[in-house]
Amino acid sequence: MNIDIKDTLTLSDKNKYLVVGKINYIGNTYYYLVDELNHENIKFCLEKTSTNSLVEVINTSLIEVLIPLFAEAGKNHISMVDLEG
Repeated sequence: MNIDIKDTLTLSDKNKYLVVGKINYIGNTYYYLVDELNHENIKFCLEKTSTNSLVEVINTSLIEVLIPLFAEAGKNHISMVDLEG
C-alpha cells in the first residue's frame, strides 16, 4: 500500500478519513486517521500487507504505546515543513 500523510481514505464505515500520522513500530506500519466530518472520530490502523488492507487497532495498551510515537513523528514532520516552506 502506498498511503501517506494528508491522503484521504474511505473505510468500510463509508466515512472519509484524513491520514494525519504514519509510523513504523516493530516492523509494522501504523496510521492515525481522523474523520473529515467528525474530528472526534479517530482510528488507529495497522497496515496488513498480506491482504493489502488496514485493520483497526483496538488494543488500548498498544494504542498507549503508539500515541507518543505519532506525536514525535508529527513534531519531526512539522519541523521539516517549516524548513521547506
